[in-house]
Order: sequence, then C-alpha cells, then structure tokens
Amino acid sequence: MQSKSTPYHYHVQTGFEEFWAKRGCQNSKILLIFGLGFDPRCVAALRAASRILSHAQSLHTLCLRFKNSQDENLEENTQGTYECLEDIDSITGALSGAAYWHDQLEVNLFDHTGGYEGHRRLVADVFSELNLQFSDFTDVIVDISAFPRSLMYGLLSRLREELKPNQNLFAVLSEVSCGVDIQEWGYSDPHYIISPSSRAGIGYFPTPTIWIPILGGSTTRLENIYRFLPSKGAGSVKNHAMEVFPIVPFPTRDPRLGDQIVLRARKLFDEWGVPFSNIMYACGDVPFDIYRKIHDVVERYRSFMNTNEMVVSALSGRSLSLGVLLAAWQHNLPVCQIQPKTYKLISPNRAVLREAALKASVTLFWLSGEVYQ
Repeated sequence: MQSKSTPYHYHVQTGFEEFWAKRGCQNSKILLIFGLGFDPRCVAALRAASRILSHAQSLHTLCLRFKNSQDENLEENTQGTYECLEDIDSITGALSGAAYWHDQLEVNLFDHTGGYEGHRRLVADVFSELNLQFSDFTDVIVDISAFPRSLMYGLLSRLREELKPNQNLFAVLSEVSCGVDIQEWGYSDPHYIISPSSRAGIGYFPTPTIWIPILGGSTTRLENIYRFLPSKGAGSVKNHAMEVFPIVPFPTRDPRLGDQIVLRARKLFDEWGVPFSNIMYACGDVPFDIYRKIHDVVERYRSFMNTNEMVVSALSGRSLSLGVLLAAWQHNLPVCQIQPKTYKLISPNRAVLREAALKASVTLFWLSGEVYQ
C-alpha cells in the first residue's frame, strides 16, 4: 500500500475501454455521470460505455444539462447542444433492460442576477432532487469532458466525501486527434470552490501567502484571480505579499505551447515581481505530474506555513485541472476559480469535430477506491 505522503500516491491513468476489458464489469454496479454541452466530445465516453459496460450487473447514466443564461453565443451553442443530445438519446435508447436506467438533470450556472452559483447548485441538485442511493454503486464514473472546472471540482469533491473506501471513483476525459480552439470571454467574479475539508467555501477567504496557478488559456482569468486573492483574505492588509509559483504545461502535443503561455503572461509576471526561478513545468497530458509539482511546493513550505495560506487555481485544460484537485484533496488546499460566461468554437468546424469525436480517445483516471486502500 502506498503512503498518502508520497507524491506518487495517485498513479492510475489508462485507456477507458482497455481498463474495463481487463477488469470486467459483470459484477459491477456502475453510475456514469456526464455533462451535456455544445462540444461533441461530451458524447464519446457514453458511446464507449455503451460498448464496454452494457453487460454490467447494473448501469445507471445521468446526463447533466448545463443552462447558461449569460451565454452571448447562445444560439450557436444551443444548436450544437441539441446535436449532441440527439446522439445521446440514440445511444441511451439502444441500452435497455431492467439493469439500465437513464436520468437527466438541468443545472443553472448563474442565478437571476447573473451571479455564478453553478457548483453549489449542481451538488445540491444531484444529492437532493435525484433519488440516487450512492451506496448502491460499486463504481462511480464522472466524464469531465464537458464540465466547467468549478462544477467538476464541486461534484468530484462531494462524491469523494460520500463514497465509502471500497467504492471506486473515476474521472474520464475524451480527446480527439485534431487541435480544438474554443474562445472564451466574459467572466464571473473569482470564487472559492467547496473542498472536502470545508476549508474553502462560502464565507471563508484565506489570506494567501502562496498562489500556485496552472497556466493556460486567457490571462484575464489569471489577472482577475491575482487581484481577488489579497483583497478578500481574512485579515488582509494592503500590499500583502503573495508569492506566485506558476506551473506551465510542458511538454505537450504542441511543443511551442509552453513558450506561448509564458510569453502571454510575461508582462503580468514582471508587474507582480515573479522571478523566473518560480516558474515550474509539468507534463501537459498527465494530471498526476501537476499533483506532484504542487505536492513539492507544499512540502517545501509547510514546516513554517499553514496550508490555508496556500491557494491553487486551474486555468488549464481539464486533464491538468484534475491534478490541481488531487493536490487540494491531499493537502487541504483552497481552490480559487473563475467561470467564463461565453464559449465559441473557433476551429475545427462542428462537422469536423463531430466526426473526430467518433474516434475520440477516452482516458480513465482512478481517483479513489480499492486501489488506494
């Protein structure tokens, strides 16, 4: 058994279908939760599950339909969402029998005033409105391919609290062979995500001394969170010193991506006084590598600093964002996020992406359960 103090505690990352082909599912009671969005990649894991998990002792699928009242690209994204829903209905319609159930749940990301409330609403609705007995399942799988980061963190954290040690919690992520460019704009106010330790959440704002952002995407999110953290800290003072340890995804499929990310953020780093020696690199395809880098920073400073003075943020892709969550779980770290209000698919066009999603690679990450006991 591996000690939880090791940076190699989390280690199981493998192909989704390969995993279940070896493991078998005849004696498994499986709950698969996935999000519905405009991106065709949100269908790939369900499609794979219909092939490999149809012989499980029981299979329950739950489709979360995210409603975004602040979306400035609503018409186009709604059309894409309906196309994905047609594919989902086709797949679930072909699954039948007494051992299969399918549910849908609509989740509002923003309240009537435009304030962000997605992760709190999601957790409340899943655990109160649905008649699910989580103790009945041997395995819970969450497809994070269409999940906004905050919602992903909120749901996975609550599931980890809810499940017993012998129940397995997995995340799966679908990727395609072609590059996908999705533009985002319009952001919610920065917010803390509810953590398993309840260290972060409504009404609690740590005064951060160390901030570890995982870089990627818009520098607007990076700047907004930086300005938010000292201003909202409990007992915060003006000009509070905060050390920033950015993590850049490298190596990645695009060998230039890491350099591009650093160049976009360079002006901010100069303004904030971030020395080049503080910038760290982690593999862009392995969330456990991000986890290890954060683990190293925490271990370096924890002898003279409480972890409630350290904050992490995921501004990267979903795979690396998962590594941030694992580090937060292990070290009771607050997580501060910011939610984009509008997304627009730039390239490839939807037809090409939909075709590519038919051959998507679905990766499984084992987050908790029997392998870690």
